[in-house]
Amino acid sequence: MKTFTKLCVIMFVVLSLVAVTDAFAGEKKSFKEATVDTVKTTINYPANLVNEAVNVVGGAAKGTAETVVNTAKATGKTLTGKATKDDNVIVTPIKDGAKTVKDAAIGTVKVPVNAAKKTSEQKS
Repeated sequence: MKTFTKLCVIMFVVLSLVAVTDAFAGEKKSFKEATVDTVKTTINYPANLVNEAVNVVGGAAKGTAETVVNTAKATGKTLTGKATKDDNVIVTPIKDGAKTVKDAAIGTVKVPVNAAKKTSEQKS
């Protein structure tokens, strides 16, 4: 927990410095305006980060639920003798599960980038 706190403090300082530097470099702003922008950025980025992470988790949960439902349907068709070539009870859950894991991994990597984009859009 100490490491997490230290990381948060370092991130706050870095974001503050970047925001203030950006504010003064790009436009002529008063110190008050630059400080307000810094505070907004510091508050909005973690909120956007959490929002993006929740979206990734929600997508993974949806993918998992779809895999379970599709597997149950394929199993039911197989047991009743109505299965088609596409209703593969063994391969389908593995493929769907792998796709869900891949999508979650890609989404997790994109979370900080998407949060930063949303934060910069909110700043404008």
